[in-house]
Amino acid sequence: MVSRLRRGRAGAGAGFVLAALVGTAGMAGTARADDGEATQASALSGAIAAAPRLAAEDLRQVRPLGAELTDVAPADAPVRFGALLPQARIAPADEIVVEDRALTEERRVGSYGQPEWTTHRRFARSRLYVLPEGTLEFEQWYRGRIDRGEGPRHQFQSEIGIGLPNRIQLDLYETAEHEAGGPTKHVGFQFEARWALANWGELWGNPTLYAEYKLNHHGNDVAEGKVLFGDEFGSGWHWAMNLSGEQELGGAREFEGAITGALSYSVVDQVFSVGVEAEVQRVTEKGARSDPEYNVFLGPSLQWRPTPNTHVDLVPLFGLRDDDIDMTLFLIFGIDLGGAEEQGVHAPAASRNR
Repeated sequence: MVSRLRRGRAGAGAGFVLAALVGTAGMAGTARADDGEATQASALSGAIAAAPRLAAEDLRQVRPLGAELTDVAPADAPVRFGALLPQARIAPADEIVVEDRALTEERRVGSYGQPEWTTHRRFARSRLYVLPEGTLEFEQWYRGRIDRGEGPRHQFQSEIGIGLPNRIQLDLYETAEHEAGGPTKHVGFQFEARWALANWGELWGNPTLYAEYKLNHHGNDVAEGKVLFGDEFGSGWHWAMNLSGEQELGGAREFEGAITGALSYSVVDQVFSVGVEAEVQRVTEKGARSDPEYNVFLGPSLQWRPTPNTHVDLVPLFGLRDDDIDMTLFLIFGIDLGGAEEQGVHAPAASRNR
């Protein structure tokens, strides 16, 4: 973005008057010393009287904004000090160019004025804000769980995200699982809705309310609520934090409260970023609410955007306590299916990697 600020010319006229006074006063000062004080006073009076005329001549030499520097006086021509100022002026002299060097992924897009990097998922465990109005995104998830004494467990999830008016987003999921020694089976369907409380930047942390319902074929249904926060600070630094509560609606009526946090840095604008993610869980069951189980996970977060409308995320989270799951691996592929160009989300290819 280039902004142009134009200065007024009143200051230029005042400068030429002052220069003329100095120049002519200097000529008066070269009068012979033996002419006496009366001669010097007379020369100074003449200089002051000539100042308006010389200043007017200087002002007439000022060129219009944007004019080229031409008609330079010959080297042997008589030079008056006050006349040097217009000749030394670099065209265009009264124009200042200020460049905004923000990252392309941090430019504001869409009707909510959000940064471009928020228009697709950046973190695996921490969500933030909403999709721009009129956009459609597809994501394919892989979630692998590895724990001591148990076989690996694989989960496959397909998601469609829809950006709706009034800062609302709707997501639909289908989930399948495969456990060691067993078949791959469809386990459920879930949907979620988000609502951002204000346009981006109007409230601290850009708070967004989140509600999700899981229809499980082989278990009890689950309802979940979250408050999402996220923003950027400095150039290239992005963060998110979620506060959540998940309630099982039958059986042991397990309740899981959690806080997640994530931080990333853009190594290559709109192409590659690195970061870290963390999650702390507190799990209780009916009849044992006072005896919670805690789980703590931490790991690196990598994102690669091979094209402006696709992203690949790799996030391995490691359990930090003896009773925690050893590792949970997230691998996510996402693609924008429509509406992004109309919202000005994707910059021209020529602006990438600058």
